Amino acid sequence: MNASPSPQPRSRTRNDRARLFIWAAIAYLPPLILGLAFHVRPSRGVLSVESELPIKAVMVFFVALATYILSRIEKRSLADYGMPPRQAFGGRFWEGTLWGFVMLSPPR
Repeated sequence: MNASPSPQPRSRTRNDRARLFIWAAIAYLPPLILGLAFHVRPSRGVLSVESELPIKAVMVFFVALATYILSRIEKRSLADYGMPPRQAFGGRFWEGTLWGFVMLSPPR
């Protein structure tokens, strides 16, 4: 057995909290403002591709944009954040797409 103590996790700093706030502001405020400006509302009780896909596409764009901006600020690659560009349209992407459409399809 190895009796060496495990290293303590690095504590969060004010800089880390500021970057998290920047990320959240970029990822969530523009879609919220666009949704309010264009009066986008989900349909009442019914999930459909026509109502959900545009909203989700805008959200994905702004989350990816926020992640890209923060990766440039921190001088890290997108792969460090779980978004490797080389695997952008790999098997996991298509599996997630399939599951997303399954979840939007009505029950029979």
